[in-house]
Amino acid sequence: MDEERARRVKSSEGANVVVWDADTRSEHRLVFAYWGLSGSYVLKGCWTKEFVQRRGLAEGDEIGIHWDPIVSKFDFSFLHKAN
Repeated sequence: MDEERARRVKSSEGANVVVWDADTRSEHRLVFAYWGLSGSYVLKGCWTKEFVQRRGLAEGDEIGIHWDPIVSKFDFSFLHKAN
């Protein structure tokens, strides 16, 4: 990520990002932010609706998320269903 976007990620608003769902070939606009309370990075906005519910994700499922610096977007893919 470029320095400006990385700075916004750590701000209170986060940074607008595009997430490409490689499995369904669909593009989604979310907010990538640093969650200071847990020290984690999170995707906010419609994450629950556009990924968790739509894709039927559950605790323990394995997903892959990768930042593609060439096109400045995240690539998302479902990897493995939990037992």
